[in-house]
Amino acid sequence: MLVKIACTCICILMFLSGCDSSSSSDDTPINNDSSVNDNTDSTDETRPPADAAVITTSGKTILDSLGEPLKVRGVNLQYGDNPGTRLSSIAPIKEVGANLVRLQLRKDTTAGQLRAALDAIVEQSMVAMVMLWEVEG
Repeated sequence: MLVKIACTCICILMFLSGCDSSSSSDDTPINNDSSVNDNTDSTDETRPPADAAVITTSGKTILDSLGEPLKVRGVNLQYGDNPGTRLSSIAPIKEVGANLVRLQLRKDTTAGQLRAALDAIVEQSMVAMVMLWEVEG
């Protein structure tokens, strides 16, 4: 259980380390277009510490932090469409046997809304796979 929580925290920290931290407001959208840097950067800011528990691969097999095969059972949650009502969907996702939530955000999802969802996912001992989803056009 502790290993799963550690892996979840690492995934969250890796995601959050890429967020723009120049604004301290929880109601600022997480996708701040003015902060986007399209230049390839060689820094390792998003890497976890060397001694962190991480998910790895061996051939075509995904391994947990103990080196055991990991079976991911995930549910897609279009959270960004209506964070206020979708937050209550996270606990029932765990009840159906999922261990991962694919958390779809919108460009106007705020840092506070994201944090609430990540906290709820970690509380259920699941992993968050965060993505920004917008329709092109």
